[in-house]
Amino acid sequence: MIPSVPDDQGMGREGFGLVGIEALALRTPVVGYADGALPEVLGACAVLVAPGDRRALGTAIAQVITDGALREDLVQRGRARYEACYRIETTAAIMAAHYGAAAATGAGPTRRTRSGRGRGRRSV
Repeated sequence: MIPSVPDDQGMGREGFGLVGIEALALRTPVVGYADGALPEVLGACAVLVAPGDRRALGTAIAQVITDGALREDLVQRGRARYEACYRIETTAAIMAAHYGAAAATGAGPTRRTRSGRGRGRRSV
């Protein structure tokens, strides 16, 4: 369960949702509020309810506990999403491909002078 609730200033929302990803990796069904990055990170692998709706959150928790087919479906989809998107080996391969593509094009960071104007593209 990821019950993140923002305060009056909007702080406290679930950012990237690392706890959710850990749950997917450990084959644990996830229930939480559809807020912050959770809908994007977890997709259809979790039961997400309207932010702040405690009644819906409780209902969703009870449903996942009592509905074995739903629970197993969430576990299977969650593990597949973890394997496809969030395993460290997958993430490293994607990053290596991006770095390789950038190196092949000669793209690199732009050096800045003290005035803030760029001096052209150069590897740093």
